[in-house]
Parts: sequence; C-alpha cells; structure tokens
Amino acid sequence: MADDASRSAPIAPPAIVIRKQAIADKSVHLQPVLADLGFRDAPTETADLVLLGPLFGAEAVMAVIRALEGQGLVYVDDFYAVEVDLPDWLRLSASCA
Repeated sequence: MADDASRSAPIAPPAIVIRKQAIADKSVHLQPVLADLGFRDAPTETADLVLLGPLFGAEAVMAVIRALEGQGLVYVDDFYAVEVDLPDWLRLSASCA
C-alpha cells in the first residue's frame, strides 16, 4: 500500500493541480511549458498529481490555464485552478480521487 504522504501534498492557493494520468494520456511535455511561463523551481508532485503554485495574480493563473489548454489538457477534467483566500490557520492539501 502506498504511503499517504506520497499521494497528497499541501496546496498554497492560488494554484493549479494537474492529473499526471492526463499528462501521460495526452503526451504533454510539461517542463518546456513551465519554462516558457517562467517557472524556475520544479513543481510539487505526488504519485498522481502535479501542483503549480502559489501563483501570483489572476493573470498568472490565466496564463497557466491557457498554456495547459494549448497542450490539449481540458480544464476540470485534466487540471483545476484552486483560487481561494484562506486564513493563516487553515491549510489545504490535494490528492487524486
């Protein structure tokens, strides 16, 4: 049985969560896309997900969404933008259902 820690990761909104299976199914090469968008650090990954964030500003979120859709990924089916204001005492994490 897989360790739960390898199946979930903390999210720092605003962030984009991408299903790894969608990346594989659609033969998306994520690293060049991220480099074009100016990402310098490697994304956070779990066994099933890639998490990008925190992103700064609505324009940054939309740029990532457009880039992922340009690679054939479908919003909601393949990736999702988590945009929510959280109090300092609350943390979110993501895992694949």
